[in-house]
Amino acid sequence: VSLENENFFNEFTVTLSKPANDVVEALAAKGIIAGYATADDKLLICATEMTKDEDITALVDSLKEVLS
Repeated sequence: VSLENENFFNEFTVTLSKPANDVVEALAAKGIIAGYATADDKLLICATEMTKDEDITALVDSLKEVLS
């Protein structure tokens, strides 16, 4: 996973090693709304002050699993 934009407020885009639509579907099956697939391998993710640390950890751990 690589970050596409250096500066961001609460939305950022990452490049994935697998098709973004497949990743979104796999994460949704785990109960995680991951973001929006903007291109083949790009995923737009949003986090605000309402996002809990546990939610971020769950996303990171599940992304690692799905992308491995």
